[in-house]
Amino acid sequence: MDLVTSTRNSDLGDLVPILQREHDVQLDAVVPAQAITSIGGVLHVAGLGVFGDTLETIDQPGPGRFIPTAAMDGQIAESLGVPVKYLRRLRAERIDLYDINVNAWLQGRAGDPDGLPEIGPDGRSFLFRSFRDPEGGLGIGRALLSDHYKRLDNLDFLLGALRGVKDSGVSCLIKSCDLTENRMTVRFMCPEVQIVAQTLLENYRNPFTGTERGIGHYRPIHDSGGTEPIMYAGFKISNSETGGGATVIVPEVTVKVCMNGLTITTDMMRSIHLGGRNEEGIVDWSARSERLALELVQSKTADAVATFVNYDYLAKVVERLEAKASKRLEDPGKVVEIVSKQLSFTEQEQAELLNLFVAGGQVTSGGILQAVSALAQVVPDADRASDLEGMAIQAMELAFAAA
Repeated sequence: MDLVTSTRNSDLGDLVPILQREHDVQLDAVVPAQAITSIGGVLHVAGLGVFGDTLETIDQPGPGRFIPTAAMDGQIAESLGVPVKYLRRLRAERIDLYDINVNAWLQGRAGDPDGLPEIGPDGRSFLFRSFRDPEGGLGIGRALLSDHYKRLDNLDFLLGALRGVKDSGVSCLIKSCDLTENRMTVRFMCPEVQIVAQTLLENYRNPFTGTERGIGHYRPIHDSGGTEPIMYAGFKISNSETGGGATVIVPEVTVKVCMNGLTITTDMMRSIHLGGRNEEGIVDWSARSERLALELVQSKTADAVATFVNYDYLAKVVERLEAKASKRLEDPGKVVEIVSKQLSFTEQEQAELLNLFVAGGQVTSGGILQAVSALAQVVPDADRASDLEGMAIQAMELAFAAA
């Protein structure tokens, strides 16, 4: 199935068509565990044989066939109580054993003359989220979730957030968009709410100037073209359609010089995807439920803008950061090593962190803050980038303690 499901450091014009196409081919159903059978690593799901551009089913629909994503394989392993690494190894090396493991746990076992007792099938039902192939080929298995999972699609979430920004009356720009199998992330920057952060950004320079830095030479978002020590207010939204995390709206301030985003995780607004039990069968998400979800996101986003996108909040954030940003590092290499170990960075991330620290020119604990934020711009994995953005302040605090 030819379907684009990811994008990195892109703009709204790139993201929306991808979300719309995903929305058009999504197929969700609550199915009993025994309706799922693995054959050659392909999940056959009884009753989900569909065709065409709509959800018309044939008179006696056969099984739908879906290739699970790596994320879904992880959820299958978790649901069956087997190690994720083990199941992924079976997919890579022994697909026959993958089938045996999945089917044995889901389908149970018949008794035999040798005295092995019968084991009944798994009695649970799951929300099976997928993308169907309108041509009747293999679809994509996206997620195996609780039948109590409360859906909030990325497109609806984004539209609600955009309406909330409009309602707020504050002029916000979209700085960048990421989409993966697990998460959508959209970063908003509001240049009309800014502050001079002279102490925090003293001696700091754009680490990306004149070169393509980053792991795998992945380009950063863009250069601002300015050198003023200015920070903009803003926020970041993220959502998962596949159980990869809660819905989050979190403040994020942006450094004008290099577009580093500093995420203030202590002030995030978070909502989990949990609701009432969904009935078995293909889930036809009602227009009313979609409208209510959109209105809720719209309201929460407007509240977030009112709370986070103002001078007073921005000034408090900068003051909080400056309290630990100016401590000089006598042995930056050692501090980078300590921070990387504490935050479980890979060797490659540690090496790039040191490069970005040196390129930034701040030999202080605040320089570590900026280096981690810059690293988040250039790692190819968008999920990892989002995690790094949330670690930048913690990294500065670790550097402050280690110096």
